[in-house]
Amino acid sequence: METHQMMSGEFRTKGIADSKKAGKLQSAVKLDPFLFVAAFLSPKVDSELHQPTPAFQEEDPAVLHWQEWMTAYEHFSLLCERQQRLETKLYSTVGPNAMSSAAWQTTDQVVEYQEAKRTEEYAADIEDRLAADLWSTRALSVAGVTAKLFAILKKGEPSNENEEFPWPEIRSVLADLIRVGGRTDLKD
Repeated sequence: METHQMMSGEFRTKGIADSKKAGKLQSAVKLDPFLFVAAFLSPKVDSELHQPTPAFQEEDPAVLHWQEWMTAYEHFSLLCERQQRLETKLYSTVGPNAMSSAAWQTTDQVVEYQEAKRTEEYAADIEDRLAADLWSTRALSVAGVTAKLFAILKKGEPSNENEEFPWPEIRSVLADLIRVGGRTDLKD
């Protein structure tokens, strides 16, 4: 009877500790989900053998697609930022009401806004195609499911601080997947 009570107390204490840790992980995932997902999807290394642990030795095609998509997403994001800077520069030089004017065309040749816009649109098409490939790929592990859910979060969420449904819930599920996937070595 004492053993049962002690075990029950241990479970209760462990449950509280797990709950606090899960809350910290959810908060950290909210602050910078990319860092936690990237750390989770990277191979765990056995500290004694300096080898990946068996859970990450087999490649999940969803994780491989996620890596391709993430590269395209980061490239698209950089091009989008560039295009927005050039657009701001163009508007500040010519003004927003001069879209068809010769001044707009001349300034655009110097600023190269139209070329930046075409490049950004092309990168967006590639990123969208790779996202569709990722989502249509069958995940074979918790890491694969995490990769797919993260791509949904990254593409859809307006900002990391968004508290409207379903974004906090998706971040919470993402944190759960990381925890369930066994990456207890992640700092939270």
